[in-house]
Amino acid sequence: QEAQGQGHQQEAQGQNHQQETQGQDLQQEEEVVDLGDVEHLNKSMSLGQAVTEFLVWNHSTTAALQELARKLVHAKLECLNSGLDCLPTLKQIRYRVWPFVQSLLGNQYQGFDPVDFHPQVAKAQMRCSAEEHHNMVYMHVWKAAGYSVMENLKSISSAYKVVDSFEDDFNWCENINLESMKQRTVFTFVREPLGRFISGYAEIDRIYQGPRYEFFHQANEGSMKRAQLFAERFFQDGLIFNGHVKPQSEYFAPFSPTCQLPINFVGKIENLAEDWKQLLESRSCIKANIPFNNSLGQHPTDEKERKAMTDMLESVNNAKFLVKDRNRDNMTKSSKVHLRNVLLKQDFAFLRAFCWISLPDYVMFEYDLPKQCNDPSMLKVIEMAKKIPLI
Repeated sequence: QEAQGQGHQQEAQGQNHQQETQGQDLQQEEEVVDLGDVEHLNKSMSLGQAVTEFLVWNHSTTAALQELARKLVHAKLECLNSGLDCLPTLKQIRYRVWPFVQSLLGNQYQGFDPVDFHPQVAKAQMRCSAEEHHNMVYMHVWKAAGYSVMENLKSISSAYKVVDSFEDDFNWCENINLESMKQRTVFTFVREPLGRFISGYAEIDRIYQGPRYEFFHQANEGSMKRAQLFAERFFQDGLIFNGHVKPQSEYFAPFSPTCQLPINFVGKIENLAEDWKQLLESRSCIKANIPFNNSLGQHPTDEKERKAMTDMLESVNNAKFLVKDRNRDNMTKSSKVHLRNVLLKQDFAFLRAFCWISLPDYVMFEYDLPKQCNDPSMLKVIEMAKKIPLI
């Protein structure tokens, strides 16, 4: 999963298309464009090539933004249902938003493709409704109170098992053994994307010490420079596709046509106790009256790294987007503060670029954008997406 966009650009083809489009007036640019011609991009091109091809069209026209909004809504439908079109649609979205990322950060950022991910899965049995052994299946999205959810699930279950995730584990589906659980509820919890990204940085800074992560450890521990090196690398290759900062929407892509995990319930850690109760009550589980225990599943992170990341992003008006972990007591406030400040400097370019990349998460899980992510095109896409029915 360390494969990066190759960045080979089709210059000759791009020049020919540019010549064909020169001299068009504004009215012509705003005409509805059939973007079906670029549907092949996800099949045969790297992201760098696709962006070059896509720039032939004006990516900020009303027609292009409307198509982006349709792709976002389609991704929500496909991914939550573990549809085979989930990952290809996320790739199409990445192609369409990357010109906006480059306009903010520069063309040196050639982009990286979304990739699928084998999530950790917890299987539990409990009495729900008329079933003595109803199967509750939890898909663990990293940095979204996962260990706390698993420990709470274990505490109210009559049987419990965790299927760990490994790269290129082709026995993953067999280990989950969905066929043995005809009656099941598959659920997960997600988190506000910016708060999750900051918390992910804090944990990566704390636990990843190998040579692949030396690029930001060269700066002083807990410094804003260290957080900036992290952010810059994220926009190059997604931090080596690290699951702590990988967009949450990519967790939902099916592993294969015969290995799909449709989601029945998505909760938010910002409403963890309420959503946990709603989940259990919706299945008439006998232990729905037991409240969520925040003390279970503690997973500490060093305070100094968290503060560094927040320093890079933080401002008075943006503090509300730093969501406090409900199951973390020892967090790295200095690291998180530094990352927040980095994302907010230079006219919030890093933060706005992050929001473009994270649009699938914001739309799929219905989170509000940070107030600094106020690009007119971005806001227009969000409003368009809200008007498109989820069918």
